[in-house]
Amino acid sequence: NSLTATQVVAQINEVAAVAIDVGDFFTAPSVAELATVVDGAHDLREHLPLVSGKREGPPPLSLAQQR
Repeated sequence: NSLTATQVVAQINEVAAVAIDVGDFFTAPSVAELATVVDGAHDLREHLPLVSGKREGPPPLSLAQQR
């Protein structure tokens, strides 16, 4: 079902550091084809470097935190 597919896709994205969506999961009828999709997916590790930044004071509160 779609809820299970969403959980599986989230795990794949986290473990493999890629960005596939639920549609990719449903269009790949086998594990081998899903692996091909994952291999061809955008690697998030290559394009999202972690950089530190300077802050001046504490960050602003969200609306929920302000209440």
